[in-house]
Amino acid sequence: MSASVFGHWSSSDRRIHRAYVNHYVLLQMSISRLRHHATERTSSFGYHLPVRNTTELRGEILAAARAEFAQYGLAGARIDRIARSSQASKERLYAHFGDKETLFREVVTADFAGFFDAVTLSPDNVPGFVGDIYDLALAQPEHHRMITWAKLEGFTLDEPRADDDEPIFAHAIAAIEAAQASGHVDRTWLPIDLLVLLFGVAMAWAHMPHPDAVTDDVDVIASRRAAAVEAATRIITARG
Repeated sequence: MSASVFGHWSSSDRRIHRAYVNHYVLLQMSISRLRHHATERTSSFGYHLPVRNTTELRGEILAAARAEFAQYGLAGARIDRIARSSQASKERLYAHFGDKETLFREVVTADFAGFFDAVTLSPDNVPGFVGDIYDLALAQPEHHRMITWAKLEGFTLDEPRADDDEPIFAHAIAAIEAAQASGHVDRTWLPIDLLVLLFGVAMAWAHMPHPDAVTDDVDVIASRRAAAVEAATRIITARG
């Protein structure tokens, strides 16, 4: 407002105007602080808890739980470490999953399904399936460790299902039968026996208790993969 307008105001009008401006400034500062606190909350551990929707929160808790369980197993895992890693309160964690065992089951069920859903056995390229399993175990070691922990803990895992709701292993068996019918695989194999052996070949280095089993040497990794694929090729070749 211009000075000429202010010139017509009484001293009382000016005091009211200043009070109004001061009140407006304080109101804006309060709104700013409220917006800041709406995006951050503090847990009982003293760290800030970002505001997330239910799906985001569950996903981050499951990711943190996967890392914790893969390293320590069910018995050795700590809920407080999972909560801290996922930036969630223990109360929220328990509200979503109930207890540690239920959370473990959620993670291992998701990993079991995800691991086997990530690869497909093609009748015309059965050895390639072994290479894909080898790559997957290398890329997602925590998924394999979770499945191993579940077996050690005595958990019974439901067979994962494909997108059409059929069991994934049934798809693999059908692919092997088709490969046998087309001459790509030795017909003398029982499909289930061959499937188990192919998994064993693909996962051999993942199970190997040797200090050099884990490596980031690309040449060694490529050589091991090639050996697994070659072994699978020899296994499925019809005997003359």
